[in-house]
Amino acid sequence: MPRIIKKYSKIALVLGLILVLIVMFSFAPTAQAGNLSKEKDTLSDSRPTQNSDHTIMFVIASDITQGETVTVKPDASGNAFNLTGVTEDDVDLEEDDDGGCDGSWTEEETVSGAAQAAEWGVSIDTDEDEIEFTAPSNAATYLTGGNCVKIVIGDAADHDGDGSNQIDNPAAGTYDITITTSDDSGLTYVAIVSGVTVSAIVSESFSFAISGETNSNCDTSFTTYGGPDTDATLVAFGTLSSLNTFYHACQDLTVSTNAGNGFAVTAHELTNLMYSTYTFNDSTGDNGTMDEDTSDTWGTATGHPGFGFSCADISGSDCAFSYTNYRQFACTSTTDAYCDPGSGSETPQTVMSKGGAADGDECRIEYKITADASQEAGDYSNTIVYIATPTY
Repeated sequence: MPRIIKKYSKIALVLGLILVLIVMFSFAPTAQAGNLSKEKDTLSDSRPTQNSDHTIMFVIASDITQGETVTVKPDASGNAFNLTGVTEDDVDLEEDDDGGCDGSWTEEETVSGAAQAAEWGVSIDTDEDEIEFTAPSNAATYLTGGNCVKIVIGDAADHDGDGSNQIDNPAAGTYDITITTSDDSGLTYVAIVSGVTVSAIVSESFSFAISGETNSNCDTSFTTYGGPDTDATLVAFGTLSSLNTFYHACQDLTVSTNAGNGFAVTAHELTNLMYSTYTFNDSTGDNGTMDEDTSDTWGTATGHPGFGFSCADISGSDCAFSYTNYRQFACTSTTDAYCDPGSGSETPQTVMSKGGAADGDECRIEYKITADASQEAGDYSNTIVYIATPTY
């Protein structure tokens, strides 16, 4: 009996060893390719149905050698993204010098279709909506394992041609972006979400001011002439002591407004400068062409008497004409004799304007006058009316 027990003991031991070996071999892992890491896809616009650039980054685990591939497939299961119209010019391939995805990028040369010497082939499949890069055929290694790779698709691509076509976004939702190489694979996601509408109401604002100016500042903006300082409501030349001599005075017009379509300031005179029934006529300038809407030079006093104005930009560029020229104020009196030369009921003309918002835009108005021996003696005056209108 003891001998039989011993025999079976040996058999049990052998069976036990066999079972252990089978278990060991059954659970031994098989060899696997490396996996991509740090995968991400940054969109330039995440709104549904909008066109968007894609900037895809990932770190490769294995070298990519000649003839091997890198494939980008948005939404592998549903083909929700539309690559129609995307060409090789809309695609860039770059490699970082390490795995940081933030360092010195080396741009790879690409060509449409099959790979060539020193150029990656790019194939864009609009049926499967995927992009495949094939490594050039003239070197052993083209992308180094452990380094970060960047693929740019859309307007932002600028290496081998300027990108002009983007990828159409699908409806709102979360979508996978699959990246595969000949050895590695990885996955990231993008979210397509509606934009957030932010609304606020900004109250309309507008201010218009007329302010007095010193004669010395008037001289600085225009030519040096004698004349008074002014205030906001009065330009008092006083006695014109010399004939055929220019005198001038200035006021400043200042506008601030948040009107999106800007503003305009018009001006007109109610009559000529008048004393009783006598008129101090408006000037016609050096060449006789100056009126309410036509500019002319006016630098010679003798032979060109009268009254007129000019405009110089102080802040902004809002004057309707150059400060080197002059115009008459439009005369709105219905009595023609009070609006010489010319006739009455003239249309007020713009002296200052802008097509957008203004923040303290300022113009300097120069009032200029000279009399000759034919001008009747008297104390002349008139009223200038400025009308400022914003357009919201």
